[in-house]
Amino acid sequence: ATGLIAFDDRITFRLPAGARAGHLHALLVALEKMQPGLQSNSARPLRQLAEALTKRSLVVLISDLLEDPAGVITGLRHLKFRGTDVIVFQLLDPNELTFPFKEPARFRDVESAEELLADPTTVRTGYLRELAGLTLRYDRELRGAGIDYVQLDTSQPLDFALLAYLAARQRRK
Repeated sequence: ATGLIAFDDRITFRLPAGARAGHLHALLVALEKMQPGLQSNSARPLRQLAEALTKRSLVVLISDLLEDPAGVITGLRHLKFRGTDVIVFQLLDPNELTFPFKEPARFRDVESAEELLADPTTVRTGYLRELAGLTLRYDRELRGAGIDYVQLDTSQPLDFALLAYLAARQRRK
């Protein structure tokens, strides 16, 4: 049985778990119709999810995780503590991973619409250092809590990345 929960700073959509014929279609249609939300804040929705799950479950979080990691990590640990198996896929664009920009540019936050004018040559080193620190913290703290953490690059085919992850997970078990 598979369900779907979408959220920004609160749960915005919920499709209860099901395994009947047509459920996969309903899930895919829901994903296709989903619109970007407001500012992300995973802490509250993760707590709500942990409280709502009453059976042994598997939760797969797919996010860029570009938010305060403390609340995300606490929420995911709470899920794990309650007996839920948790997998986290941090999905990042290649430009977020390498910051290849060369000319001064206006950067726009797609969630808040906030804009920032910056010279990439001035901010590149600091940006990449902050991103590396953030991903290292997620990797260290989530793995330390027994939560699988995988960083995915959106330029790579998703099916290959998922198959590689599943093969590695199978070898560990």
